[in-house]
Amino acid sequence: MLQVEFMRPFSILLLLAVHVSAEHTLYVCGSISRGFVVGRRLEPSGLYIRRDPGPAGGFRHAGFTHPSIMTVGASPADPGVLYAAAGNGIIRMTASGEQWRILTDWRHTEFQDLAVAPHAPHAIYAAATDGVIASHDGGATWMEASNGLRRRFIGTVAVDRSSPGTLFAGGEDGIYRSTDSARSWSPIVSSARMVNDLAQSPHDPSVWMAATQDHGILLSRDSGRTWTALAAIPQLGVTWNNIDFSPQSASTVAAAAFGKGVWLSEDLGASWQDRSARLPTRQVWRARFDPDSRDSLYVSVHEEALFVSTGNGRSEWRRAGLEGSLANDLVFLPAPAKGGR
Repeated sequence: MLQVEFMRPFSILLLLAVHVSAEHTLYVCGSISRGFVVGRRLEPSGLYIRRDPGPAGGFRHAGFTHPSIMTVGASPADPGVLYAAAGNGIIRMTASGEQWRILTDWRHTEFQDLAVAPHAPHAIYAAATDGVIASHDGGATWMEASNGLRRRFIGTVAVDRSSPGTLFAGGEDGIYRSTDSARSWSPIVSSARMVNDLAQSPHDPSVWMAATQDHGILLSRDSGRTWTALAAIPQLGVTWNNIDFSPQSASTVAAAAFGKGVWLSEDLGASWQDRSARLPTRQVWRARFDPDSRDSLYVSVHEEALFVSTGNGRSEWRRAGLEGSLANDLVFLPAPAKGGR
């Protein structure tokens, strides 16, 4: 594949890497959209690397301008290589952002999510508005992987780290499960509403949660075989964008919704607290725990900034950069070894 510089978009979409510790790097996929009007000169966009985790930290633009990046992931075999789900394909890039390559062709666009299998690190699964595709050779070749999907708009895909070959996909008609590396899918939760995010507990692999539109947050305690809607969190009229498990506490989870803010549960969803009171608005796109700092929670607030609280939202929220941004995702990935790519 040729390395190609991307066309400038109508909105400035950014992929920003925030180096917050020696252990992990926080990647923020989103856009600087506040005050933008069509016809205005666009700032450089694409991959930005933040040198300083503080609010005054500088950013370095690396790589190409890109129209839309939804999320990123890294192969367990090589943390120095990133994969990005983007509007024009799946992209392989070095962690420094200096080398980019589109791995898919013109037939596959509008990717929403991707997952790399921990037990088969060359296996990549990508969710798009027209189904799922899979690669078992690090993106060199791809195969259609939508057999059994009744509706093909898939917003999220996740690999079960405890069961080789098992995946989950969430889309506009519920949750699907595959036990044969995405060669076939079976519906396990039927719904007329969108499933936006799927997350597996880092403490107990049998525990999963799903963020949905109008059906609230769903919980599974049996490795995704059955799911229950959690009654203590708002459901109707609310679109939950993501769900995240605390790396330090097995019972603590956070969820973000546009218009409802960020909510936290400390008993695995039995009860919830609204932690949005000190934010400038409840229009929150993503919430993510910092794996390297206990009780630190990052949230992206629509066209305001990235915010962080060192008390999981109990204490003051402070601005952490990305003024005027809209984030598609916040992703903590292991930092490449010193001297790596």
